[in-house]
Amino acid sequence: MPPAQRRDVADDRAPARLAGRLPGGPGGGHGRADDPAARPGPDFRSRCRDLIAQAAADGRCPAVHFACVGDHCAVDQGEPQFHGTRTDPATLRPHPVRHPRTLDERRHDVGRGPLEEQSRALRLPG
Repeated sequence: MPPAQRRDVADDRAPARLAGRLPGGPGGGHGRADDPAARPGPDFRSRCRDLIAQAAADGRCPAVHFACVGDHCAVDQGEPQFHGTRTDPATLRPHPVRHPRTLDERRHDVGRGPLEEQSRALRLPG
């Protein structure tokens, strides 16, 4: 395998290794991160959200990653999402959104298109 491909494979596994070491993560920080029986809880997801927020603020990861994990945490906590990235799979409609009038501006700021485009694409027969 060429060196660039080996690096990509290693990079893909790095988050799982880290998650296995974080308290509250899959395996509780003691087991294998890829154990299918291990399910990260809300505290773990919130900690990941905070780490991703800092990385996005420092320019170490794209802001869209923070938008997605932030929305995921909000929906899990029964709160409105901020960027409209979470969709109800049963209805193919977005979960409730905080401040809907400025939603598309916030989506644009993190590199996402208007919510209507995303919704239309989800409803297309495929």
